[in-house]
Amino acid sequence: MDQFKKYRKQIIPALVILALIFGFTFLLRKKSVSKPKKTPVNIIGSNVLLYQFFHNKKPFESILISVPVLQDLKNSSSFTIDLDMNADDKFEPNERAVDSVPAPIEKNLPNTFPVTFTDSKLLKKLAGLPKEGKVKVKIKVGESMKELKVKKVNVEIGEIFNPMPGFSGSSLEIPSTSEARVPVFHKSVPDLNGRRGKPNECVQISLANSLLWLAKKYKFEDKMPATSDDLIDELAKDLKWTKNGVKNENILAGKEAFAKRRKLSLKNKKIDNQIVEGESQLWNRIAEELNAGEDVELLIDFKQSPKAKAEKGHAVTVVAANKNKKGKKFLTFHDPATKEGNDTYEVDRNGQIINYPFGITYTNFIISESYVNISPTPTASITPPPTPTSKPNPTNTQSPTSPPSSTPTSGPTYTLTPTPPITSTPSPTVSSSQSPTPSPTTTITPTP
Repeated sequence: MDQFKKYRKQIIPALVILALIFGFTFLLRKKSVSKPKKTPVNIIGSNVLLYQFFHNKKPFESILISVPVLQDLKNSSSFTIDLDMNADDKFEPNERAVDSVPAPIEKNLPNTFPVTFTDSKLLKKLAGLPKEGKVKVKIKVGESMKELKVKKVNVEIGEIFNPMPGFSGSSLEIPSTSEARVPVFHKSVPDLNGRRGKPNECVQISLANSLLWLAKKYKFEDKMPATSDDLIDELAKDLKWTKNGVKNENILAGKEAFAKRRKLSLKNKKIDNQIVEGESQLWNRIAEELNAGEDVELLIDFKQSPKAKAEKGHAVTVVAANKNKKGKKFLTFHDPATKEGNDTYEVDRNGQIINYPFGITYTNFIISESYVNISPTPTASITPPPTPTSKPNPTNTQSPTSPPSSTPTSGPTYTLTPTPPITSTPSPTVSSSQSPTPSPTTTITPTP
């Protein structure tokens, strides 16, 4: 105790000095500077549109919403879209039009989805919106979100889409039992549109999309016809196309005839839909073919139920397959019967394409094609097949072009007269370059 008292005068000042040193050090310490978070770029464009389609002035009740994007993304993103149908500046749960649908993102192509409300009355209300009418929309794509007014546009497809009955096919492949890897996406596939005065061209246009993509990817563009119109016209001859469309049995043979004459090192195959344990296997096969780098053309049937007889047929080019977090399966395709863009639809266990705008549709079969090897470019000139009596008026160039007022292309050559659309469910009688076919019970009279 005496010793503490003895040194107390020296200890206390020393402690005070140390305390001051620590205090100043604490106050002057360098604060760690956190980097400011980058504000995410909003990739949603402003020219959002609602499309309602008409066949000879008769409306289909299904409506598509088209969302432009401002940049390419490597991975697919989930789209969620709400429409303020009550015009109260609020978005209620029943006003959700697109619910977490995964889709690929390409800067040059808008993403298109069917409007799917849980309340069917809202869809009828939207269909009743006048031409050029607007409704407030909220769109969420990944981290981007935008609210704006969306305009409704009416599209007449009577001059392009009007198929006949007659697609039928068998499988040349055994379905796989394993689940295919997704997402899978083929970027930069052309999206050619239907041509006015050339109805039911959906098959040759879908094949042309794929062939142009393969030609650019594997550098055999010098072996292809000079323009996209020339390509479509040449394929039409190989497919034995008429104004009613193309018969199923001529599709694979026609594609092979084109590849052989053009000396293209391509392997084509046809894969039919099969049902295993009550579930359609074609979505899985499509995903497998896309993963293998194959191009895929999907043939769909217009019919009232999975086991019903097909009334008409249609063809599209598939560019992507994906699933959402709920396990729902989706396909994205380029459709000659719609406006240019990546159209994404849910596909259920029966193979039904949910809310397809032109009627009730089911997947039927696919034609896929791969480039097997590289052969030297032939020096001899290529002579296309003989010119038909009537020559189509070309409207497209080698690169995909946006459709005229309507963009559908014709489909299978069915020999029935399309049934007029029903108020609640649109009938498969659309007139686009490719179109569904009427049922075989009647003789079909092609629409002028």
